[in-house]
Amino acid sequence: MMYKYNFLLLMLQMPLKEYKKADQFIPEALNISYSTWKSWKYIKVGDPREVRPEQLMVISSFFECTVDDLIYKDENQHRDLREEFKTLDQ
Repeated sequence: MMYKYNFLLLMLQMPLKEYKKADQFIPEALNISYSTWKSWKYIKVGDPREVRPEQLMVISSFFECTVDDLIYKDENQHRDLREEFKTLDQ
């Protein structure tokens, strides 16, 4: 099962000491509890829970990535809405 957000994946790329420090720092910076942060790291694809966009923006600034990079994308389930739109009048 894949996680909805790539938080854990990004954190696991850090050295252990930095991981532990970030794991404490991020929830404090977001003004959320550690248990909330921990649950966010393990939200599975399909789970209705969402992280608010403004919180994703803060997290993306920490990881120096885009908000889009934080969200898991299954390439097999990707829809090309532009192509679907083009076929409407055919």
